Amino acid sequence: MLEAIFYFFVAIILYVYIGYPLLISLIAAIRQRTVNKNDDHEPTVTLIVSAYNEAAVIEQKLQNCLALDYPKPKLEIVVFSDASTDATDGIVQRYEAQGIILIRLPERRGKTAGQNLAVNYAQGEIIVFSDANAFYRPDAIRKIVRNFSDPSVGCVCGELIYVPEGENPIGEAENVYWGYEKFLKRQENRAASILGANGSIYAVRKNLYVPLADDIISDFIEPLTIIEQGYRVVYEPAALCFERTTSNFREEYQRKKRIINRSFYSLLHHSTFLNPFKYPMLSFQLFSHKILRWFIAFYLPVLFFVNLFLLGSIFFQITMVLQCLFYATALFGYIMERKQFHHFLFYAPFYYCLVNLASFQAIAGFLVKRERIVTWNPIRA
Repeated sequence: MLEAIFYFFVAIILYVYIGYPLLISLIAAIRQRTVNKNDDHEPTVTLIVSAYNEAAVIEQKLQNCLALDYPKPKLEIVVFSDASTDATDGIVQRYEAQGIILIRLPERRGKTAGQNLAVNYAQGEIIVFSDANAFYRPDAIRKIVRNFSDPSVGCVCGELIYVPEGENPIGEAENVYWGYEKFLKRQENRAASILGANGSIYAVRKNLYVPLADDIISDFIEPLTIIEQGYRVVYEPAALCFERTTSNFREEYQRKKRIINRSFYSLLHHSTFLNPFKYPMLSFQLFSHKILRWFIAFYLPVLFFVNLFLLGSIFFQITMVLQCLFYATALFGYIMERKQFHHFLFYAPFYYCLVNLASFQAIAGFLVKRERIVTWNPIRA
């Protein structure tokens, strides 16, 4: 029985990291769904920027928005402030003469509430969502909207590139993780639709936008509502957005915990998307790409614990040694990070364990304490 449990969880982990990528790649090779893009397509666009206490970066963001290569009469720029308490609002107001619009929430309600309000105000046919610390390449809007010339497309996600500052192990570890995610996005894009979007750079048709509750993570659930309406959510790797990485592992841990907590709760709240009879492809993707991966944080301790009772076999002695070496390397990476010594051999295992610990606490926190995270604090400056 213990051996069966061990092999079962090993099989799940291998499926998550190897099996699903191979399977979705095979489906993509068979289906090959394409998008009919038109580079001359120029619908009206509203760019909505989310901000809370972003005085350190908001002026640079506004200048970045004004420098976008898109017809000025067709581009509306709206900043919503989630009741910022620093100089953010004042800085935005200085740009009103250049067409920047400020919408301020009188009290903190979070990103989703602000987006709902801003979309109601927006005049554009296409709504592009961005964060205050996300900087677009000048042609990013053009690259996004060309996909909407295809009437089957309802949502487009651009390409986020993390830019580490100096010798930053977080940036390098995150880019390895993000490279894996980009591979999955490309395959899912070819096979059907991508799962969710990135809050730094994604767009929807305004007439398809569905207002969500304040405690729902919009960049994950909003694209799923687009699929529910019969439209595709596609990936546009040529629409580039740049964002600086977190400066330390503690900040990254809090960021991951917040995202996973909100995503897990939001998916439970919209569990109809997991119905394989109603959404066969979507439920398969959500289960394989999201749910099984979130729960790896729970599988790993079980593997370790079960392995302790199987040490009578050489094979299981080897698996025990390998697990101990991996966690020892991660622990050493944690110690070295505190001493400002960075090497990929150590911080990669540490980063992997950190992400899974964040996942464990995010999910367990919700299941046990019903902990929900609605608002956010800027952690990148």
